[in-house]
Amino acid sequence: MKNKYEGDDGYSITSRIVFNPIQKAGSFFHIGLAGSYRKADANGIDEETNKKNPKEIIYSSPLLTQVKKKDFLSATITNANYQAKYTIELLSAYGPIAFQGEYFHSTIKRHLGLTSYQANGVYAQLSYLILGDSYTYSSDRARPGKRKPKELEVALRYNYTDLNCNKSNIFGGRSSDWSLAVNYQLNNYISFKLNYSYIKLGKHTPLAAGEKINLFQARALYIF
Repeated sequence: MKNKYEGDDGYSITSRIVFNPIQKAGSFFHIGLAGSYRKADANGIDEETNKKNPKEIIYSSPLLTQVKKKDFLSATITNANYQAKYTIELLSAYGPIAFQGEYFHSTIKRHLGLTSYQANGVYAQLSYLILGDSYTYSSDRARPGKRKPKELEVALRYNYTDLNCNKSNIFGGRSSDWSLAVNYQLNNYISFKLNYSYIKLGKHTPLAAGEKINLFQARALYIF
């Protein structure tokens, strides 16, 4: 691990297990569970007292685009001891129809008897191949397989993230969005993606609180 502040580095332990009772040509079903334990990194030394600064863990998100690199959601958890996070995932497909979803919950324990911070989120996506026979599954990665040339896909996705925690009085913001995407795989290396998203931001969101955003994105990807 790499730490830009003076002091002891934190550390993390992560594990993921999956169960896929159905895995055959044209269909698959997969359920997974992942867990992570992370000790907070050092936060530098106070030059006046020569004592360690209280450790922090920061959650942030630029929403659905990397073009505008602003964190619309951001929560700084002070006096952090460690983070414990778990994720439940579901993935299935039958012919040209596929579904995937994921739920996460995170708890950060804090020093000085401060109330623990909790955050959670969920997403669900339904997709359909307009051109193409069926979705594939990669056993090596326990993820959907590589897209085939000439496949045309339409997908509908819902996402919800809540970084507000009333009990600890930390408000990092809340967002929800619906997205509609059209994806075309030209060949093994080139794909085109068109995406529209309707985003709603909560009242405690650090940027654009309470706003509703319409976002259009178009991308061309080349896989090396």
